[in-house]
Amino acid sequence: MTQNKDSGNAKDDSIQLCTFEINKRIFGIDLLDVREVSQKPQATPIFHASPVVSGYINIRGEIHLLLDLRVILGQQTDSSLKSQCVIIFKPNVGELFGSIVDSVRGVITIGSDEIENYQAFKSVDHSDDHHSALNSIASGVCKMKGYLITILDSRKFLGTINNAS
Repeated sequence: MTQNKDSGNAKDDSIQLCTFEINKRIFGIDLLDVREVSQKPQATPIFHASPVVSGYINIRGEIHLLLDLRVILGQQTDSSLKSQCVIIFKPNVGELFGSIVDSVRGVITIGSDEIENYQAFKSVDHSDDHHSALNSIASGVCKMKGYLITILDSRKFLGTINNAS
């Protein structure tokens, strides 16, 4: 599903987000960081790796580290979901890596003035206080009609490997 939200005068000051779901919550990442979205391939496990690391995957001859965003966000892994996808990030985001998500919703365009600071939002909504990983990778919140998008900074995903318990 692709959506566009007209931001009126803020056309030059807009951002495109790749939106996805994890455990029925909606998240978004800057589309400029995304190289591709693919079906979840079979991962080669890495023994003694952090719980957030699902393994290595081979995408057209390139080996990518595969992170499980469910685990990063404090959820249980659910490999039974048939809609799971992998978002592969561009090399300028970090070393070659991708993240497993439950499903990809599409691309939306929002004005930068529609994004609220995540830390300010968190002080009102205490539902995520218990999970420091979300606090460290969330950069903003956008209220859409009927739902809320938590915007994540994909450049901070690799930093969660050492912080996982």
